[in-house]
Amino acid sequence: MTRKDVVLAISNSGETVEVLRILPSIRRIGARVISIVGSLDSTLAKRSNLSIDIGDIKEACPLGLAPTSTTTATLVLGDAIAIALLKVRDFQPENFALFHPGGSLGRKLLLTIKRVLRVIHAVNPVAEQHARVKEVLFQMTDSGIGAISIVDDQGQIIIIGILTDGDIRKALASKHVVWDQPIKDIYTENPFVVETDQLATEALHLMEEKKRQCPAGC
Repeated sequence: MTRKDVVLAISNSGETVEVLRILPSIRRIGARVISIVGSLDSTLAKRSNLSIDIGDIKEACPLGLAPTSTTTATLVLGDAIAIALLKVRDFQPENFALFHPGGSLGRKLLLTIKRVLRVIHAVNPVAEQHARVKEVLFQMTDSGIGAISIVDDQGQIIIIGILTDGDIRKALASKHVVWDQPIKDIYTENPFVVETDQLATEALHLMEEKKRQCPAGC
């Protein structure tokens, strides 16, 4: 603890011995004390730089002894303080990942596309835009990927579009395509792309955003 720190002390009675006992040391260090109490007339409240009163709350315990309602109120107040500070400091997911790298939240915030990407080395299906629907569908089935990259007519590996098995199913269902028709009329041109070192959450946000902009799957 340093003089730049702020101590958040919590005591419903404001008379908890374990809390009061450390106040002189905190004062000597120079840190400030913010307390959450059930009475502003308590010792803890009077010795704090700032005190927040949760009020006189009746405990849910039938004996009126075990902390129940007061602990819930304190949790709610603590969450409210945390959210207020988050907004004031413009706290972003990247900051959360930095200070909370462990656990499921940290993994979600730090997970990159590279970690979840299914990389196919043996078969990377591509097709030219004049390829027929039937032969492209066979390529998808053989690769087991469910999508195929569309390249330029010179066979260069320059992605100009993408076609999924879902695109083919929708086209067949609408009777806008037949098996021997070229795929140029149904593939998606200039698809959105992401880099492998981007966060997986960014890719998910992009997919959700594009889905909202085009709910029919256009």
